[in-house]
This record gives sequence, C-alpha cells and structure tokens, in this order.
Amino acid sequence: MITKKQLELLFYINLIFNIRGEIPTYKDMLKMTGLSSKSAIAQRINGLVKKGYLIKTKLGTGNLKITDRGKIDDELLRLYPMCGNLVKNEKPIKKT
Repeated sequence: MITKKQLELLFYINLIFNIRGEIPTYKDMLKMTGLSSKSAIAQRINGLVKKGYLIKTKLGTGNLKITDRGKIDDELLRLYPMCGNLVKNEKPIKKT
C-alpha cells in the first residue's frame, strides 16, 4: 500500500512530467516536500520503485520512469490541488 507522503510525491512527479515532459530533479522534489536531505527523497522514491509505481532505468540524473501503475490521470491531477496543498507553504485556493 502506498503511503500519503509517497502519493504526494507521485502526484508531483506526474504533474511535472505532464507539464515539462521530464521527471523533476531531486532538488525540485526537495523544494516541493520541504525536506532537507536527498536521502529522504531517495527513500520515498525507493518505496515507489519497490511498489511498482516508478522504475530506475540507469544511474545518475534522469533515471526515473513512471510505470503504467504510477501514471495518474490528468483529471485527477487537476482536482488534487483542490483537496489540499500540493506544495508546502502554498496558499490554499480562496473561495469566491
């Protein structure tokens, strides 16, 4: 079963991939999560790899791929920010 923190990271990875066409860097993931160490990101990524949501294709940067199991539908990505903050310290959407 995927943890909440892993799911948030997977949503972020999918979102950036859909926008940029590439997997975000560890530095980008650190900013998103508010974590201070790459090892904490690596731990979450390794969990997603073990559970089949991501695969590592080689060593170094650009080594992650989203598996079919890890792909998140665009409609869900659009709805996700309404359910909470995707990025720490992001201001919530104001109701009008």
